[in-house]
Amino acid sequence: MNLIEDSLSVTFGQYQSRFEVTAFSDNIAVSVRLEQGNDLLELLHFSCYLTWKLLAKGVLSRGGIALGELYHKGSIIYGPALLEAYQLESQVAIYPRIVVAHGAAEKARELSGRVDPSETPIIALLKEDSDGWKFVHVMAHSAMLPRSEMLSSDVAIQQSPISNELLLKAKVNVARKALESNPTSEGDVRSMSKHQWMSRYVDFYENIFNHAPKIGGFENALLALNMMPTSTAIPDETLVRAPADNQDQNP
Repeated sequence: MNLIEDSLSVTFGQYQSRFEVTAFSDNIAVSVRLEQGNDLLELLHFSCYLTWKLLAKGVLSRGGIALGELYHKGSIIYGPALLEAYQLESQVAIYPRIVVAHGAAEKARELSGRVDPSETPIIALLKEDSDGWKFVHVMAHSAMLPRSEMLSSDVAIQQSPISNELLLKAKVNVARKALESNPTSEGDVRSMSKHQWMSRYVDFYENIFNHAPKIGGFENALLALNMMPTSTAIPDETLVRAPADNQDQNP
């Protein structure tokens, strides 16, 4: 539970009291009442922070975010939203990603009163995969992360904004180390599929460093990347497909 409590401690104070958290076995259930657009945004930030917290410890994770009726108090949790989130995690996510239910971002945008979907910060934390599902975009610049575990001590404590370049470099390094600590075995389709997906997701952003000098520096490379379609550009034919079940031990 320390990981969960630590993640909650860095979220915005006005939302902390409305999070409900339950941990059992290798599963974590987190819920918040959706009353305004920022509630989903806060849950996405929490998901990013926890994902990086786990990756920093060498743990690959996956999950699902659903909207719907739910009762969640203490260790008691039940309702249609829980079932949908479980199905998203076990049958759709498959790879180390947190899949978001169709229509979730649109519902949050309606609650926020924003007309143009591109205006909401939620969009920056979602990315569409090659299978048509949106997932939590942990590589996004705005994604929350545990600074003390991913950045050098002098950078982690600075009050001024951290550059895109430093943040991206830190994320790539942590993700690479997590992959290295989870080696694949020949013939293990499940492990290979997760490894390939995560590796290609990170590769996509690591290439920024390789191309930055050619197109006028890092910021220009990042701008060019942001103008590209919101797809992870992972062709289906290059991925080893894992069975869509929940028999592995990853959270």
